[in-house]
Amino acid sequence: MGVKTEFGKLRSVLLCAPEYFALQPINVIAENYIRHGDLPSREQVLGEHNDFAQVLVDSGVEILWVDPDPKLPYQVFTRDIGVTTPHGVLLGAFREGVRQSERDQAEAILTNRVPIWRRSEATPDVVFEGGDYMYVDEMRVAIGIGA
Repeated sequence: MGVKTEFGKLRSVLLCAPEYFALQPINVIAENYIRHGDLPSREQVLGEHNDFAQVLVDSGVEILWVDPDPKLPYQVFTRDIGVTTPHGVLLGAFREGVRQSERDQAEAILTNRVPIWRRSEATPDVVFEGGDYMYVDEMRVAIGIGA
C-alpha cells in the first residue's frame, strides 16, 4: 500500500455514487452554475459515473464503495477525503460545513483496508483537502491553496 507518484498503476480506489449530488454555493464556480441555472442532469451524472466505475473495473482496479448519504451532496468527490502516503492515509479536514461528515464515512471503509496515518483537524485558518495535494515525484508534492 502506498503512493509515490501520480503516474503509478492504480490498484484500488475509493468511490461514492453521485446519488445525492447537488451543486452547493461553496465556491465561485458552483455559484456561477447555480446563478445561471446551469445545473447538471441527475441521469447524466449517474450514467457517466457508472461508465467511469466500469472502466476502472475493466482495467482491474478494485473499487471500495462509500454508501451515498442524502445529507452529503458533494460526497462523490472522494479524492478530497485525504491522500495515500507510503505511511498510510492522511485524512483531510474540510472548510465547508456541508462536507464535514464525508471524512467519517470514508474512514469507516478505509480503516479495515489501509492504515490511517494521521487525521487533519480544521481550524479557522487551516484546512487540508486531498484534491489540493499532488505528487510531483517520489520526493516532492505540490500543495494547492483553495478558498
